[in-house]
Amino acid sequence: MNPCKKCGASDRGKKGSCRPCKAKWYAENTEKVRANVAKWQAENPEKLKAADVKWKQANPERLRINDHNRRARKKANGGKLSHDLSKALYARQKGRCACCKKLLGDNYHLDHIVPLALGGANEDWNIQLLTATCNLNKGAKHPIDYIRSKGLLL
Repeated sequence: MNPCKKCGASDRGKKGSCRPCKAKWYAENTEKVRANVAKWQAENPEKLKAADVKWKQANPERLRINDHNRRARKKANGGKLSHDLSKALYARQKGRCACCKKLLGDNYHLDHIVPLALGGANEDWNIQLLTATCNLNKGAKHPIDYIRSKGLLL
């Protein structure tokens, strides 16, 4: 591999400069880059919209996690969910609802065990997967109150 033409580093990319050189250039030209991006976005709203729709269709789980993170920021509860959380929880729960134990399939909800409305954290440890029915029935109830309403806890 040929070394970088600017600094002599060996991790040169396709265009002739290495990552450190690119990072340095970007740091020095951040405003210029942002202006160019904003200009392109203003001139190409249809391409931007199409790319957004395509990304949302290709990344439904990331979209779901991003929505939860946004809601938590609005409520100022802090925390940020991992992008692979749904997959990990699905495996941990063996594809079953944490409440009714029915198979989840593709139509499941990410539920805050202690709801954001009651001061629960938007952290990975405070999330479970529920069926849509269980999650809508639970709402913003405390988990103990919800289980008692189902007659499962005295």
